[in-house]
Amino acid sequence: NCPEGTGQLTGTYGSVVVDVFTNDDGDQQVRYEGEDYKTCHPGVWWHPKVILRAWVSSHYKLRRRDQRNYIARGISETLSYLLVQGNVHVIPHNINDFVCLMPIAIRRITSAGGTVDLSRASCRRDVLEEVKYLVNTKNESNRGKRMSVNTMTNSLSESTTFTHKAHSALSEFMVTPEEIMGMIVMLQRLSEGPLHDLILASMEIIKRQQDKVDEEQAKSMSLKWAPKSMVSHGGDAEEDFGSCV
Repeated sequence: NCPEGTGQLTGTYGSVVVDVFTNDDGDQQVRYEGEDYKTCHPGVWWHPKVILRAWVSSHYKLRRRDQRNYIARGISETLSYLLVQGNVHVIPHNINDFVCLMPIAIRRITSAGGTVDLSRASCRRDVLEEVKYLVNTKNESNRGKRMSVNTMTNSLSESTTFTHKAHSALSEFMVTPEEIMGMIVMLQRLSEGPLHDLILASMEIIKRQQDKVDEEQAKSMSLKWAPKSMVSHGGDAEEDFGSCV
């Protein structure tokens, strides 16, 4: 406010200079272009973008809880299809790996300009090769690194959000609920025999790589806890065991 009884009002579309005065009732008023206006404390004002985003998120179920529910429903739909329509008698213990790796493999093929038709044996082989590549690449990149759950969560949050998607090594291994649903549609086109073969081949790839990782971890732990005399050089070992000879 200026001492001459003028003030400046700032809004969405700019600022204007107004006259400020107090009426006979003691209420503060402003005069602009000959019209008098009573001043009042502004209420909560929301930008139209905020309101639109909130409405879209609510209407299309885009909030985090809704998206987690969508993913859970996708996994449930996959299990339901495998047990009922697919006539799978036993649920594999690493079915979650299958549900995540298969959509990512399909995405990689389509992103490279290919088409995915799981009814073709050659296409199923391509998908399995992508699954093998994903498993090997991820395990090789994580070799020698241990990441806590909190660190992993923070890394995922920093790498990509709903409104800002960043391209990173982590985002390449993320799967969306829509991709899971798309995979289910593709699996439904398979007859029982090819479906079983695809599942068994995928599980074998995952199991083989997991066995390799477990073996490397066991070897690393055995070296970590082994006595120093057994992992040291020959000279040190002879010195340690010299009194026993």
